[in-house]
Amino acid sequence: MAKSYVALLALLLLATTTFAAQDAQEKTDAVNSAVKDIAGAQPSGYDNFIGSDGNEYVVVSVDETPSFLVQIIPQQGTYRAQVILQNSSIDDIVGSRYLRLAIQGKSPAEIEAQVHAQIMQFNSSRMMYESKYNTLFGIENSSCSGRDDCKKFCIATQACNYAYEKNGDAILDGISAYSDSKKEIDRLVLLGAQNVSGKSDLEVLTIYSDIIDSLKRSAQTMNGLEVQTPEYSLYSGQIEYDDQALEDANQMVLESTAPARIEDERKKTLESVKTITSIRASSILAQKEEQLKQEQMAQANTTTASQTNANQSSLDGIIVPQNTSLIETSPPIGAVKETTNQDSGFDGIIFNVAVVIVLVAAIEIALAIRRWYLKRRKDIEKNTNGLYKYIKEKKMSVGKKKEIYSLEDLL
Repeated sequence: MAKSYVALLALLLLATTTFAAQDAQEKTDAVNSAVKDIAGAQPSGYDNFIGSDGNEYVVVSVDETPSFLVQIIPQQGTYRAQVILQNSSIDDIVGSRYLRLAIQGKSPAEIEAQVHAQIMQFNSSRMMYESKYNTLFGIENSSCSGRDDCKKFCIATQACNYAYEKNGDAILDGISAYSDSKKEIDRLVLLGAQNVSGKSDLEVLTIYSDIIDSLKRSAQTMNGLEVQTPEYSLYSGQIEYDDQALEDANQMVLESTAPARIEDERKKTLESVKTITSIRASSILAQKEEQLKQEQMAQANTTTASQTNANQSSLDGIIVPQNTSLIETSPPIGAVKETTNQDSGFDGIIFNVAVVIVLVAAIEIALAIRRWYLKRRKDIEKNTNGLYKYIKEKKMSVGKKKEIYSLEDLL
């Protein structure tokens, strides 16, 4: 039973993953199609989010530049995408998205002291370990770079001179690399301990972020040097750095820079999307106008062709003389005069009068026919009555010969 449940769960997970992947692919295809129609290029990046109105949107980048805001619209089990062209809509949708992302952090002035403290904690953690190497290499209060420079310090100490005589220039190369890394860390620590002035909040916090990242890389470089391996003849243990102090300082900077970074990103994204969209939108409108003109022309041509076919059909029953050379043709009289409202009214009066005349004539004809019909019926009835009277008299004269006479007997 347990195996059955596990198998069912695996099947459901697989189905969910498949449908989710298919769903994402359909959205991507819809977005790609919409952007290709407007930009003529494939997107290079997508930043999708749910807007404050509950609809799904994507900031699409072309050539690594935010270029279009696209809305994804569910439609009959699939999706279609629509590029937002109005600047006001772009402002509202993108602006509200970054507003929700903004985090209220500490001011740069408040964060500086805390970052300084974390950097100094990192610097203190390395002193004990580095002091051993500084003594061995003879560079406690100095630094060197290159074999010749470092050799002067090395041969001044008994341990380093012995190692040099035994291992040669390899010892000097190790000392030079160590001294260069140590000098870079010293420079970064000194830079991180200073206050930054004359910069915006975002610039100040960005400077600290770069210093922290550089310190982390320099510490990793130091730990990767040959002098930090047991195979090095003057190896004196691994230098340990307080990496957590740098992580804490970096987190402070990130939290403090969030609002400023988001605002900066919002401005850059809006400026880029609105500029590129407005350029493409004018092109799209021109294309739509041209397409509308072509459709209107095509419709006009279709109407003309239909009228021509109708005229041809009306002429199908007309017999055209075979000897067309005998048909006289007259030159055109001139341009057809446009019908004015006055002419149209006069023609209408004539037409109405003609209709009335026809109706009156039709009524007169109908009355004449009726009069003829009534007179004819009266004559028939008169003749019939006379015939019946004659028969009756005849029957009375005959009497006993026949009791009934019919019209056939008389005939």
